[in-house]
Amino acid sequence: MAVGYIRVQPAGAASQVQAAADIENFAYETPVPPAAPRAPTIPVSQASAWATLWREPRLNLTFNGSYDANQDALEVQQMTAAGGAVQAIARGQITDATTVCRVNLTGEYDYDLTKLVALLRPRIGDDVTMTGRGPRPFTLQGPVLPPAVNSASAASAPLPQRDCLNTFDQSIESALTIGAIAS
Repeated sequence: MAVGYIRVQPAGAASQVQAAADIENFAYETPVPPAAPRAPTIPVSQASAWATLWREPRLNLTFNGSYDANQDALEVQQMTAAGGAVQAIARGQITDATTVCRVNLTGEYDYDLTKLVALLRPRIGDDVTMTGRGPRPFTLQGPVLPPAVNSASAASAPLPQRDCLNTFDQSIESALTIGAIAS
């Protein structure tokens, strides 16, 4: 179950944005590629299996910043994510938001390795142990989306809408539609 809000307030050339979400029983899943058949087969179903990469009993997300449509940029005043094993806080900019979504964020994450190993146990097995805690700084830089293809044949074809917010929104919508986000 997810409960939250998004507030957008026009403020001159930019719009102030505040958002928060509390998510219970969060699960991040990815499709498992089908195994290569040993003999030619006719697929009965196109359904694919999903693997849970991360599960949190409770996840809290917040965002406070602004979006300037004229500059195509998000100013991230503060963005947080807090779960049981890892918490993070970031600030910075996201430029070219409607094309490659170029991220330039700095922040700090805090972790508890004992809790983290427990979350990763299905992937790493029972023989791995880790202990330790601590905050660490991080920097995240670069484009989130690949650049558009620039070729003569591609230039005549209509390009799909590609931007950070729509890509995220479509991913979440698709995940919800096929049950990839469990609650």
